[in-house]
Amino acid sequence: MELQDALLVSFLGYMTVFIGLVLTSLIIYAFAAVPKWMEALRSRGEPEAPVKKAAPVEDVEADVLAVITAVLEIERRLYFSHRVSKFTFSERRRPTGLI
Repeated sequence: MELQDALLVSFLGYMTVFIGLVLTSLIIYAFAAVPKWMEALRSRGEPEAPVKKAAPVEDVEADVLAVITAVLEIERRLYFSHRVSKFTFSERRRPTGLI
């Protein structure tokens, strides 16, 4: 095989892999985009719901506001700590009987 043939084969191989990666990324994008497009088409004919205005809030005393803030912080720490944006992988090893 000559150098020119080898370069042609290498180029075609690289292009095949590159086109495969691009098609794969387009398929992954379509999985996220198609439901959004379908929802937009469905909601196009529906009238918008009327916007309700919230009732005016009276001034809250500082100590009451501090208690509410403390309770919300405790709730967040107790029950929403698993939603932190860290990846944690736990590996469970099961005996396979092979070793």
